[in-house]
Order: sequence, then structure tokens, then C-alpha cells
Amino acid sequence: MRINPAAIAALVVLSTGATLACADTASETDKLKAAVTPGEFVLTGTDVKTINDSSSPRQYRVCLKKEEGEADMKISYDDNQTRVKLGDCKTVVGKKIEATPTSSLGSNERIVGTYHHVKSKTASADDTESSSSR
Repeated sequence: MRINPAAIAALVVLSTGATLACADTASETDKLKAAVTPGEFVLTGTDVKTINDSSSPRQYRVCLKKEEGEADMKISYDDNQTRVKLGDCKTVVGKKIEATPTSSLGSNERIVGTYHHVKSKTASADDTESSSSR
């Protein structure tokens, strides 16, 4: 079987066009990029990122990367909240953990954050917040 180079080129162009058609805004492009990087998320506008939603409490380290704009991030865990400033991290424990911008972001602003599950309880006491410690 002989492969036609023109057919391959046409297939590449069509698949690229389909991908771009799905991502018709910068926000959608950011979300697509974030989806391929485990543990990273992008928030725009008033987005909410659910980090954990389980029946038992889990410990997560959540960080806020510096990006476009100067917005901070709010982490809600069970019935508590904490604020994360640009370039900082917080370790929280909860059954339900969500991240949102502290205020609605403008069209050119976005928050890029990271999170990972912390398996051991070795985080420093001043950096760990849990619903039981409030």
C-alpha cells in the first residue's frame, strides 16, 4: 500500500482546523492546554476548579503561578476558605476542595494554578489548614 503525501498533508490540515474550531477563544485554548498537564488548571472569569470531592478528607498542596493580571485565588475546603497570593502555596485538608478567583477576572486575566495530593502529613503547621483546625 502506497501512502499519498498529499493525503497526509490534507489530513493534518483538517485535524488542526478541527482543533482550532473547538478552541475559538483564548480561554478555551487555555483550558485545552491545561487539560494535558496533570495537576495544572487555568481559571478565567468566575471559573471554579474542583480539586477534591470525596467522602473522606484528603490533603492537597495548591499553588498560584504568576500569570496575566494580579488576581489572587481563593481555596474553599469544606466550610472554610483561605486566600493564595501570586507565587504562594497552601496545603489544605478537606472532603471538598475548590479553587476560584477572589474576584471576577477581566478578559485579559487568568489564573494558572497547580495542585497535588499530599500523601504524608509532613507539611509545616503554619502552612497546613484543615477544617478540623478551625
